[in-house]
Amino acid sequence: MHTTKHNVVDSSPPDEILSLKDVSFMFPGNRVHALTNLSLSFKAGQLCFLLGENGAGKSTLAKLCSGFLRPSRGYLTITGKPYVARSPRTALRKGIALVPQHPGVVARLDVWQNLALAGHVPGVHGPFRLLRPRTLRNRYGNLLKQFGLSIELDAKASSLSAAEMHWLALAEALVRRPRFLFLDEPSAPYTEEEVDHLYTMLKHAVDLGMGVVVISHRLDEVAKFADRVVVLRNGSVKLDCLSKETDQESILATMFGTNEPVDVEKEKLKPEDFTVRPHPNPRSWPLGEAVLNVSALDAQSSCGDVLKNIAFTVFSGMILGIHTPQGRAMDTLEDIMCTLRPSPTGCLSYLGNPWPRSGTRLRAFDIRYVPGRRFQRGIADSLDVIDNIIGFRRTTAYRRGFWNRKGFLSFARYLPFLIPSHWLSPITSLSGGTIQRVILNRELGEPTPRLVMCFEPSWGLDHRLQLQMHERLRDLAKLGCAVLLVSSDRMEVQKLSDEYYELSNGYLQRQKQ
Repeated sequence: MHTTKHNVVDSSPPDEILSLKDVSFMFPGNRVHALTNLSLSFKAGQLCFLLGENGAGKSTLAKLCSGFLRPSRGYLTITGKPYVARSPRTALRKGIALVPQHPGVVARLDVWQNLALAGHVPGVHGPFRLLRPRTLRNRYGNLLKQFGLSIELDAKASSLSAAEMHWLALAEALVRRPRFLFLDEPSAPYTEEEVDHLYTMLKHAVDLGMGVVVISHRLDEVAKFADRVVVLRNGSVKLDCLSKETDQESILATMFGTNEPVDVEKEKLKPEDFTVRPHPNPRSWPLGEAVLNVSALDAQSSCGDVLKNIAFTVFSGMILGIHTPQGRAMDTLEDIMCTLRPSPTGCLSYLGNPWPRSGTRLRAFDIRYVPGRRFQRGIADSLDVIDNIIGFRRTTAYRRGFWNRKGFLSFARYLPFLIPSHWLSPITSLSGGTIQRVILNRELGEPTPRLVMCFEPSWGLDHRLQLQMHERLRDLAKLGCAVLLVSSDRMEVQKLSDEYYELSNGYLQRQKQ
């Protein structure tokens, strides 16, 4: 990718301000307060980082500003004039756009057709106002070049990697030329080089007068790129200052309300919640057994070879880590491991037997799977928190078809991660990080599995939850569980793994610790 300085956004007045005045928001289904009497302003021409632990209200605030939600109380203004975002369309007309953590695209359309749905480009109509597809495609191709993006215009959106989908979503937002742009975890799927390119683009947009608000858990990016830092805790603003006036230690202490935020500590619970505690009799497995063996694994896509002669063995009591950027290689490996696509060549075995042929059979073999695409593969979005946690263990929470609170609480007492929300909440009402907690509780809880496969397990988790998740993986390994960790975070892989591999250009190479 390359960076080109072009006028890709309209300049906004430098004194333009988006303000929230005494805003509160309560989810109607569970009466959980996401924001409480929050007053905050965002300025044009400024790159602001919005920080906070999972469930602090960051994504809710962005959705309120961009029209996906409406405040329960309070109001919004743009440079002093009342602003009522009745829908995302209303917000876009006012110049406010949101790039969500998990962007949605029209999978059956081409890249340029998705861009065409996002915004109008003048000069692409022929006689009788008929669109000229070739002209339209060329115009969007030029726009992508201005953004410094190299995405194949005629590729189907369904064939894009996670990183490419995020680039497409960002391009769709910039095509609309917003005055204020909110981005939720924008750098999660990118390599270090792509992260630098992303913030070069955003800095250029800020220089042209756009107000950019980035929701992130990556404090190293705050130090490098932020103009301003805002920290939320329990739906309220706890810190609002210029980035040069604070440091990482102060930010962490404010986020978690403690002077020692790096410690893994248990939170106080409400009466309706449960107490997280270690299981008194956890299941264990013999150490040193070859649990997962992969050899001579090859895979191809429309873009050519993705995996080439992949081979590794995961033993019980061991964490094997693979670092690779989010992209086709990671997606293909995940698809093969969870049996969503067959491997044309190669051998996969589990405890010396052929790998299960169906993804639904993995749990029957004591195999657990933390998916990289949590919304597509990790949750049932029509169900509530309880049903997503218990999964196939319905007898735990239901007796003769009726809700068994006592049975469920006895099971939930030993879940490894706290869910700071009502159990009957719709799963889609939770933040991305809290949804990840639900998935981790289901896949990393008791009884101890024989094999755990984790793809991007820390995506969207705050600092403390990442530490808790790492500690849980170590505990499982001590109990004889075999752990396969695949992540785009090199530091995470190096820190956790007993054996560490790099997957690059289709080849897997073992690295020295």
